[in-house]
Amino acid sequence: MHINLNILQLYNQAAPTVKASLWFVACSVIQKGLSFITVPIFTAIMPEEEYGYFSLFQSWLSVILIFATLNLHYQVYNNGALKFQNHTDEYVTSLIGLSWMASCILFLLFGLFYQLWTPVTGMPLHWMLYMFLECTMMMPYNIFLCRERMSNSYKSVVIVTLLSVFSTTLFGLYMVSTHNGSADSRLLAIVICEVIIGGTIFFILFPLGRTLYNKIIWKYALHLAIPLLPHYLANVVLTSLGSIMIARYCGGEKLALYTVANSLGMIMQIVVNSVNAAINPWIYRTMNIKNYRELRKGTSILYLLMAVLTVIPTLIGTAYIRLFMKPSYYEAAALIGIIAASSYFTYVYSILLVFELYFEKTKYTSTASVIAAIANTVLNYYGIQAWGYQAVAYVTLICYMLLAFVHYYFLGRICKANKVSIVEIVNTKLVFLIGAFVCVLAFIISSVVDGVNF
Repeated sequence: MHINLNILQLYNQAAPTVKASLWFVACSVIQKGLSFITVPIFTAIMPEEEYGYFSLFQSWLSVILIFATLNLHYQVYNNGALKFQNHTDEYVTSLIGLSWMASCILFLLFGLFYQLWTPVTGMPLHWMLYMFLECTMMMPYNIFLCRERMSNSYKSVVIVTLLSVFSTTLFGLYMVSTHNGSADSRLLAIVICEVIIGGTIFFILFPLGRTLYNKIIWKYALHLAIPLLPHYLANVVLTSLGSIMIARYCGGEKLALYTVANSLGMIMQIVVNSVNAAINPWIYRTMNIKNYRELRKGTSILYLLMAVLTVIPTLIGTAYIRLFMKPSYYEAAALIGIIAASSYFTYVYSILLVFELYFEKTKYTSTASVIAAIANTVLNYYGIQAWGYQAVAYVTLICYMLLAFVHYYFLGRICKANKVSIVEIVNTKLVFLIGAFVCVLAFIISSVVDGVNF
């Protein structure tokens, strides 16, 4: 009881940023935990090929979202939230309006050249409508989460996020189980839930901002967003191109295997993303007052935490596949450790990226991502043909390591130009020592798992 009271007292005395971070992480654990439970259910109900087509849709969606939404709910929002802090509501609805304009233009072009849709994407034509609805209705949801996180309003974020996760998952299970495990039924369930939730949020936000177009806000957002498009596209190449290439060269069944391994290997990525969402406003505020010692200390703790979180799926992923999934998925277990190691370097570069964006050096951000994307494309093309779909996991790790190194180099140049030493804000030795440990552990475990005869 005494321990419980002490924990409660520490929580009550914690800063709003700390409380928000804890709740965002807890929410993410629940979210990923639900996915963890339902993955074997979906793979049991859905044929491997259908599960692969569902993954293919998600991969293409991540590419199209960049141009349909300009990713305004990422770094652009944080920068503008400080600039337009006295007009937050109008800023929020204006960003929604700008993203909707981009979506309408993009899908109008798709409509004019619809004959190319299936040959290029490998997906049925009506999935274009699904993508349009997701792109438009996800934006009020994502912008709302940004708005609440910036003000550390974690209660509304937790409620809305869990509502979205539980509704799409449970309705998805119902639709898949009643429609012969088709990918189409699962996608339709997601779209229906997102339209309802996104539409409801929009009708809550719009009366507050009362505008979808503000020339000053649109001009500012485009000024930041357009130079970042190569970065976002390159980042999607890193995360999704491998899946698209597997589908093209190895087929839907192999894509299903890789998707399961990737889902388990990146199981902590959603926690990483939530911590980032909570900590980014703190980084902006701390950089603004030049409290570099506090930054170095805080980010070092986070790097250690992320390293621990990346080891977890490496240790339990194999047992999870063995216990809960069909034998046809067993071979995917050997890739989990390699994929999990990638998530550590994802976090390393994402923190460095925040510093770059604080100084508004978007050209460095895009250049680093394009370099990694080109490497990813070339290595995947030759790797898949030489070693099969498993090569994608190793290529992903190599490219995220490269991305972290390039961002570190660029941040060093930025810091020098601003008369700041990079070691003042980044504990370089700790970061790369942890990275070496994570990689060695991942390779050892993957080698052991690969040698086990299931």
